[in-house]
Amino acid sequence: MTHRHVRIVAAWAVVLCAFGALWIATPVGGSSRPAAVALAVFFLALLVAAHIARRWAPLTYGDYQRALDLSREHRWLESVVRYDRLIAQLRWAHDDEAQRLLGLGLLNRGLSLRELGRPADALVSFDELVGLCEGRTDTNGRELLGRALLNRAWAMAVLGGLDSATEVSEEVVARFADAQEPSVRAIAAAALLQEGARLEVAGRYEEALASWDRLLERFRGETDWTVRKLVADAIFNLGHTLGRMGRHVQAIREYDRVVSTFDAVPEAAEVVAWALVNKGVQLEKLGRPGDAVSVYEQVGERFTGSIEAPLRAQVAKALFNKGNALMLLGRDEEAAAEFDRAVRDYGREPLATEAVIAALANKAVLLCRIGRTSEALAACREVRRLVAGLPDDAARKHLDVVTGVEQECGEAQN
Repeated sequence: MTHRHVRIVAAWAVVLCAFGALWIATPVGGSSRPAAVALAVFFLALLVAAHIARRWAPLTYGDYQRALDLSREHRWLESVVRYDRLIAQLRWAHDDEAQRLLGLGLLNRGLSLRELGRPADALVSFDELVGLCEGRTDTNGRELLGRALLNRAWAMAVLGGLDSATEVSEEVVARFADAQEPSVRAIAAAALLQEGARLEVAGRYEEALASWDRLLERFRGETDWTVRKLVADAIFNLGHTLGRMGRHVQAIREYDRVVSTFDAVPEAAEVVAWALVNKGVQLEKLGRPGDAVSVYEQVGERFTGSIEAPLRAQVAKALFNKGNALMLLGRDEEAAAEFDRAVRDYGREPLATEAVIAALANKAVLLCRIGRTSEALAACREVRRLVAGLPDDAARKHLDVVTGVEQECGEAQN
């Protein structure tokens, strides 16, 4: 029971005791007893009115904003507590603003529970939001309904119902793909994008490709960036999955399509850079490291100096990959220089941490190979220092590399 509830119960107890005492003090049959009853009823009505007023008083955007701030600070559990309290209060109100805040509260409560790894509890919030918004024709209501269904599909997939999740995604497409509002059509495109991603994770590659192809067929003519961004992501995903399937030439074709379609769109710079980096990887897998080097150089020429962290991370990855390709070509000194550039220019970039550590580890391999033993061991020590902040799985692959270098170079020193 909250402090607020305790105060309410205490107030009721005091009032009831006071009127009980008044009742007892009034002589039986006395003319004042009816007046005391009337007075008691009047004050009890006032107390009920005050109680209702207290329930309505917190219905403000500020209370929702405080809960949202907790979510943005990744204080997920605290945000859920605030959303719970807000939702419980808003259910008593029926004006438009209260209903809007109730919908947002249910959505964000579910998203916080998603971050906490509680899909079953999140599903309850999303289902309630679906019930709240079902039948609404306004844009805000349709957007909330679409987002609730998208997240319902996620929860179902996590809980083991991949095919059920696909059915929900298809429902979103059927409802919203032809909507007049771009923001609502984007929800339908997102449903197909996420459907394909879930199928790919499940190893159902052909079905994933089919989902993304449907997205492109249905939305390729969009001019609004809200939807076009999802089109770009779908083409990129086609390339990524085709690469995983060993269809490297087709993968390169899709990455080229990303670049040719979105090259002149400033908002698409990140996906274009990512597509170029992945194109280089596919060229290496085809045994064409020289062509890969040229592609990685394009990334550096176009995006070095960018202030956006995701773009800087892609440049760091391109430098690392270029160093690897140069090693394959036997151009060891040039490779070492690229690894050094990655570490020097992007060593403080949080999103580039993995690429920087990998560059150091591969530099250690290269230095050991060309006989610069002490420098190789120094690079190994730096890798060990940097991986301390990584998850175990991510750290292990780098540690395996430096352990091999330390053994080889240590024996060479001895």
